[in-house]
Amino acid sequence: MNDFDKVIACFKELEMNNIDINQFNNRILVQKVIFLLQLEGIKFDKYYFDLYIRGPYSPALTRDFFNRPKHLFELKTNEDLTVNEKAILRKLKKIKDLDISTLEIGATYAYLVKIDKLQHDEAIKQIKDLKPFYLHHRITNNILVIKQLLSL
Repeated sequence: MNDFDKVIACFKELEMNNIDINQFNNRILVQKVIFLLQLEGIKFDKYYFDLYIRGPYSPALTRDFFNRPKHLFELKTNEDLTVNEKAILRKLKKIKDLDISTLEIGATYAYLVKIDKLQHDEAIKQIKDLKPFYLHHRITNNILVIKQLLSL
């Protein structure tokens, strides 16, 4: 399966439609959701994430969704997910209800503790440094939401 078709199939399974990548927040949403799905075990061979100001980011994913925006918007794919991938998505169904700041902060936290192997307090300090525009209680609340959703 093509990685971008798998992205579309994931959003279709999550019932997250009408994603217009011309809107900045939707580009953040796609990046963070796919990063979090990858952390939870859905494999995307092509998408490698590095940490940027707004959280984990994959240039290859950006290229793909700009090359096929209509497919993402309409969730147009003939590909199907594996039984295991569908089980992961059922577990993470609530991800579709998260706002952009929760996805951004949560994905950043997940990157710091899972990829960079930081301890909880160190990760919070780094998030505050990267995102001074978020208040402490917003950061801690959003991290709690993500920790309840994921296996962190």
